[in-house]
Parts: sequence; structure tokens; C-alpha cells
Amino acid sequence: MFPLLEQPQYQVLLNSIDKVKLFNRKVSSLDYNIDIIVGSMVFDGKSLMALFGLDLTRPIGIFVHDENKLASFRDIIKEFLYE
Repeated sequence: MFPLLEQPQYQVLLNSIDKVKLFNRKVSSLDYNIDIIVGSMVFDGKSLMALFGLDLTRPIGIFVHDENKLASFRDIIKEFLYE
């Protein structure tokens, strides 16, 4: 049996190369894992290659694996939030 996929906690819009690079710099040093969720596909949220492989014109779902870090993660990515 496969584990159920969690729903993204945040939606971000990384609609430029500079935003992708800045987002990657901010999240790559975190001590917990994040995933990028696009449709039914899940990617490593810290992977620059994965980020550049996405359609940057559409919002991207983000799942944070440490629920205790949700508020601090939101502060880190607030400039990218798509609401």
C-alpha cells in the first residue's frame, strides 16, 4: 500500500529566474525537508534543477515535513506566497 500524499500547506509563485534562485537560497539551508507538489508529482523542494523544470507561470504547492516549522517557514517564503 502506498502512503497518502499530503496536501500542500502553501502555494508559491516563482514566475522569474531571479525568484527561483532566491527561493532556492532561502530554503536550501533549512534543517527540515520540503516538497514541491505539482498535480500528482512530488519533487525535492530544495532542488534547483526540480524548480527550473517546472512551469513557472503557475503556482507551485509546497509541503513542509516538520509541522512545528510551519509558521517560521511562512515567514521565510512570504514574498513568494500565492494567495
